[in-house]
Amino acid sequence: MRLVLRGRIIPVATIFAVPAPVSASATGTLGVSGEALACIWRGVSYLYRMPEPDEPTRDELPEIGRRLCGLLGVKPREPITASSLRIVADEQNAVLPRERWPVLYAIRICADAMAEQALPVEIAELRDALDAYDRERSQSRMLRQQVARTIERALPLLEKEAALRAQALDAALTPEERAGGAVPTIWPSPEALTMLPRELLAVLGHEAAVVDLLRKALHDLSRIDADPLIATRFAPTNIRMAKALKLAGCSVAEIATIIKPFDDGPARKQARNTVQRYLQSKSEDILEATCPIARDGVDRAEQLKEQEEAAQRILGFGGPAIRPVIATASDNRDEFEATKTSETGPGEPKQGR
Repeated sequence: MRLVLRGRIIPVATIFAVPAPVSASATGTLGVSGEALACIWRGVSYLYRMPEPDEPTRDELPEIGRRLCGLLGVKPREPITASSLRIVADEQNAVLPRERWPVLYAIRICADAMAEQALPVEIAELRDALDAYDRERSQSRMLRQQVARTIERALPLLEKEAALRAQALDAALTPEERAGGAVPTIWPSPEALTMLPRELLAVLGHEAAVVDLLRKALHDLSRIDADPLIATRFAPTNIRMAKALKLAGCSVAEIATIIKPFDDGPARKQARNTVQRYLQSKSEDILEATCPIARDGVDRAEQLKEQEEAAQRILGFGGPAIRPVIATASDNRDEFEATKTSETGPGEPKQGR
């Protein structure tokens, strides 16, 4: 598993191996763990993840979560939910050595996948439709930018033409004709020449921001550690978990047993081949800052610190101590229902949490 920083490939393993100071380049790039993690401002919109077949099924996810927790010797609360897995990750985050953090990362990946599959169908359909719209919109981004530039250049001339047409309207009728109720008309009207270009310019500028922000909100809805400061582009779930477990020292056979839990017999060999493909995949997790930080800004250091904490939250390193929102409404509901029927044990919520 790697992250991309300014076109260079940085191993995620360094994130788990060293402390995480903040560093900033002249271009406003934020580095976490000695540039191991990049929050990159490229002046582009939130990037979508194309649908791929390397996603676990709804039936596989609880067993995957159970086996991931087994790597830590922890028994999660039953039934397995996104909330119960996140509780395990939070509790183990404070006690596990850093070299075992990739397992926690895999647990959080599994939890996010479970939460995503639990989204209402209508919300998932809206998210997918908006993704499709944005993919088509991205193909004409340069054309829209050209339209905006040409409107700005042509607007003074259009205003001058509108003024001439307004004068022509005033001179078109005599006072007697006006008194008789006659109304002069002309097309294109002065209003059309001045108002429509401005309205289109406003729409072109406003649409991109609204679409990007709504897409990010819908994609982050199932992620407890999402943050508005950081846009994410994640690899498919199985690829992410496989690469995280590889960093944790698991063999290909062990990884296949975990993320392909129901494959037995001849399918087991195929599962190992699939895991090999996952580990060789070029799909990576990318984090990007959603806005640039001015190099000469008065509060630059504070903004960099906020981005650092946001990036660490997204990767699960922050834990509940710096998490602004503890759970979504669905997580709270799952936790409440499970708490009524479960007994206290490893991986269960503590009093007051």
